[in-house]
Amino acid sequence: MGKHINVEIQPDEALSLIPRRITVQVEDVEELRKIATSLKIHFKENPAAWEILNFSGSLQDYLSTRKWSDAPEINWQRQTFNTNSLQFDSYQDTETNIRLSQYKNLKRNTQTYYFWRDGQSTEIDRDWGRYAVLSAIHLNVLIYDKRKYMMIVPIGAKLPYLIERALTLCSGYVPEYMDKIDSLAKLLPKIRDFRIFHEIPSQVAEMTASKLNQNLIIQSLDI
Repeated sequence: MGKHINVEIQPDEALSLIPRRITVQVEDVEELRKIATSLKIHFKENPAAWEILNFSGSLQDYLSTRKWSDAPEINWQRQTFNTNSLQFDSYQDTETNIRLSQYKNLKRNTQTYYFWRDGQSTEIDRDWGRYAVLSAIHLNVLIYDKRKYMMIVPIGAKLPYLIERALTLCSGYVPEYMDKIDSLAKLLPKIRDFRIFHEIPSQVAEMTASKLNQNLIIQSLDI
């Protein structure tokens, strides 16, 4: 195709079992199309990450599909999402009537999640449920470094599947794990364990936050 085309094959340093990332650099998008055609690879000019993120619904879209009930709480083993540590434990916040509870069926060893608000409840996906609670109490947990194009997400606030997939595809690498980030110690003092997504354009970071009803925390990170 031409000597100016550059190909790099890079292993994922975070996890050895992840497939290698292949990067192809060209001078013109039509050259990329020709390479894809010759290799019988489907080619789309718009990045997959951008299309998947646009395709994904928002928190508001998801909550509009839920059916609310006045039924009493089920009598199963229960833990509640602690909005200080972003973990499920025996935490009870008596100052708010909003919570996400995890119920364990001991006979079947399965878990079910319910989002409670004003005495009503709805069964909910765990990942969307976390952001439903964070949104309701106006707590922002998504951090973005504009200089390094890094987006940091606490592990306890795992992103919904399609949104996480879109962020991963921005770089082609799985997110990097860090158990402590010193520059976030004062901002999020009780939160530990983070995932770092690399090469995230500001438009992607902003749309991610918008879909989850979050305001991005803009922070320069010394990582």
